[in-house]
Amino acid sequence: MLFMPHHFETALSLKNVGRRFGNRWVFRHITFEVKKGECAALVGPNGSGKTTLLRVLATLLTPHEGEGTVCGASLTHAPRRARRHLGYLPATERGFFPRLTGQENLYLHGYLRGQSRSTISARLDELREIGALDEALRTPFFLASSGMRQLLHLARVAQARPGLYLLDEPTRSLDAATAPAVWTLVKRLAHDGAVVLASHSEEECRALDARIVDTRAFAERAA
Repeated sequence: MLFMPHHFETALSLKNVGRRFGNRWVFRHITFEVKKGECAALVGPNGSGKTTLLRVLATLLTPHEGEGTVCGASLTHAPRRARRHLGYLPATERGFFPRLTGQENLYLHGYLRGQSRSTISARLDELREIGALDEALRTPFFLASSGMRQLLHLARVAQARPGLYLLDEPTRSLDAATAPAVWTLVKRLAHDGAVVLASHSEEECRALDARIVDTRAFAERAA
């Protein structure tokens, strides 16, 4: 087993959540749950609110109506507590030092979170079960391919072992040869936690055995 199990059964619960920018509602009346061990995929065209919803779930934006909880912590009333249970991979990811190898970067991120060297080593050993990641760990970040970088960003999120992973298009800009390794890691993340991801490809998400959440319906309710 890659990650330790969490005590909760419901990782995410949303009830009539809505968000607007100015007078324009992006979505309204979003209600669904994601349980431990489950992967939910937000699928829809650009402008249907996928990234905005993930930012609300990550506590970067406040919902204008409704209520949501992450592992029992309110997104509105207890955002700091909610963040302790979150691992967020945004669409534009930075934060790795180019001259350091992937492994050195992940050690640094672990130290910044207060993890001991032995804890970081143990978690990296677990992540090395994914063969494609092993090369990324050895490579200086500035020489890493886009696929290697995406695996390292996912590994950074996975190091903290949150209860809920929020992944904004985890296979963006990847070729067909690299994407399967990313999906393998996403499956691992969902095994003992829970995953909500955004994607343009319903076909890829169904291959992942993800529950499809069509964001077009949310956008239509806001119109």
